[in-house]
Amino acid sequence: MSLPRPTDRSLPLPILWVCLLSFGLAIPFFSLYSDDWPFIYVNHLAGFRGVVNFIQWVRPFGAWIFAAVTALFGEHIWLYHSGLLLLRGVDALLLLWLLRLIWPQHPRPALFAALLFAVYPAFKQQPLAVEYYPHFVVLGLLLLSFITMVKAVQGQRLHRLLYLLSWALSFNLFFVEYFTGQELLRPLLLWIVLARPNPQSGPSGQGAQDHLRGRVARLLALWAPYLLVDLLFLVWRVFILKFPSYQPDLVEQINGAGLVAGGGLLARIPGDMLRVGLGAWLQAFSLPGDLRAQGLELAVVLACFVPLLAYLLLYRPNHEENPSPSQRASDLQVGLSYLGLGAAALFFAGWPFWITNIEISLDFPWDRATLAFILGASLFAAGLVQLLAAPRLYSSSTARRIQAAVLALVVSFSCGLHFQNANLYRNETASFTPFFWQLAWRMPGLVPGTTLVMDENPFNYHVDKLYSPLVNWTLAPANASLETPFTVIDLYKAWGTLLPPLIGPAPIDRQYGTLTFHGSTDRLVLILYQPPGCLRLLSQDMRGPPSLSKEARAMLKYSRPELALASTPAPSKPPSILGPELPPTWCYYFEKADLAAQQGDWQVVASLAVQAAAQRLTPHDRSEWLVFIEGYARRGAWDKAQSLSRTLLSDRRLQSSVCQLWQGLRTDRHLIAASQSIAIKTYATLGCIE
Repeated sequence: MSLPRPTDRSLPLPILWVCLLSFGLAIPFFSLYSDDWPFIYVNHLAGFRGVVNFIQWVRPFGAWIFAAVTALFGEHIWLYHSGLLLLRGVDALLLLWLLRLIWPQHPRPALFAALLFAVYPAFKQQPLAVEYYPHFVVLGLLLLSFITMVKAVQGQRLHRLLYLLSWALSFNLFFVEYFTGQELLRPLLLWIVLARPNPQSGPSGQGAQDHLRGRVARLLALWAPYLLVDLLFLVWRVFILKFPSYQPDLVEQINGAGLVAGGGLLARIPGDMLRVGLGAWLQAFSLPGDLRAQGLELAVVLACFVPLLAYLLLYRPNHEENPSPSQRASDLQVGLSYLGLGAAALFFAGWPFWITNIEISLDFPWDRATLAFILGASLFAAGLVQLLAAPRLYSSSTARRIQAAVLALVVSFSCGLHFQNANLYRNETASFTPFFWQLAWRMPGLVPGTTLVMDENPFNYHVDKLYSPLVNWTLAPANASLETPFTVIDLYKAWGTLLPPLIGPAPIDRQYGTLTFHGSTDRLVLILYQPPGCLRLLSQDMRGPPSLSKEARAMLKYSRPELALASTPAPSKPPSILGPELPPTWCYYFEKADLAAQQGDWQVVASLAVQAAAQRLTPHDRSEWLVFIEGYARRGAWDKAQSLSRTLLSDRRLQSSVCQLWQGLRTDRHLIAASQSIAIKTYATLGCIE
């Protein structure tokens, strides 16, 4: 019994399957990341028009895509990720459609390119679901513009309407400039298509020179309207919108350094092209160091490899390639065409980044630029796979098997790399979400105008201004204004400029789009978050934690944890988009106890210690016991306080903190004489030295 052979109707299945394995498995565990949060928060505050106003200073037309997406998906995280996954799959199918139109007698390399496009491993920021909707929308519009152009030139039905539609779709440039360079592929595609006779090509039988001249003339005539759009875009981008974010540093460097800067660029271009065109695929074969992570990734690789290889071996196009002896030469010609078109696409893609001197890397955050190279890298790699069928060293059937095995291997390990990358984002969610719940537990209220200064940002995919909106959403859930009451500053960014404060308070003004903040250096709270340790509000008289940066220690005298309020009409609460409240963990009891200690409510501190002990909860950072030791002592539970103190003294890092705590107790005149006497004896018993 022979297996049924998949045909062209089944082509979406392998593409969507590899997309699902690459990007879909972790969706239930994803949060939003980096640039995503400001869009969601602004949509929450100001709706569709608010999102447009928020980002139109840098993306006047792309802002409408952001606004439409946030209005459509609201505060449902899984919808953003699922929609972007589907959009990437649709773009891959559009590429498949385009290539099959151009080379109808060679459908296999078109499938190769589409599969490689779907899993291109250099770009690893797919989990930034909101940020990259405009990019994949624009990429889809670009491919659709190419498709309708090719169909019009081939003289298909309604070709004039198709040509007009293609021209209208070419205005996608104005939404996002990432794929500006790919517009230069258009004349190359026209040249390839015009090489074939079609009903609109005019009379045949002309001499070779006349035919070439006529082909060039028709190409220029067809390309002219698109070239006009390109020129309009350049005028608008350079002279009207100008450069609101990245500047054209290359132009300034060439003006200043001349041939030196030009030589540096010429040296950079081939390196960048090799990195994104070949190095990207090679990095897919790197495995994580952890054995468990290796096992999970290899399971994903296997889940991709086996069905994909079977599909490629069984697949029979509706219009199979001509099996004549000239087929090998044809395979070689098509493979070289893919290589040439891919190399051109890689070269054209880089100019927006080379002109603005933006780094092109395979590592976060600069791997974002590699998205512009996805088309060229996929075509180039597909060309290499296609060339495997060209040598005459083996039979045609063997060549098909070799192609299938090599392609399935590259695609499968690329799936594995994306799965590995998704785990990094998932791990970030595991520490990012608790941060906001701990923030709410520790600060039910906060004095407006306060700046939270973060020492050693623990997040890989978030920086201060990008999660400040979520901090405001948590600490001021009733806020309805784009003028936000709080902000977060990473200490290392502000050190030496804004911080440490000069003599007397100085204003702190921050703006990101339409989100603004106005505060002062006399309202600072220094916080430390080193998961799995708990969030800490730091001050000059703190006990622990054991590790702080030099800059943070210098900032301690300016930190005012007393700005945290124990009660407020609208208490802090993370938004529902972060999910339900986390179950009580050690950090829940610690944050509540730290707040109670700030208020001098030692009865609550001692009670929370008992509750945590009843559930056998213990801290990751043992310095977090200190607040409970003091709570036990001040409520007369001396045995528990002394026992915990002896436990902590075994850690040399905490010895001075323990002794400092008991020094404070024995000299506290508010304690009754009997309690003070016990504190004095305990101080001596613990071996503390004055």
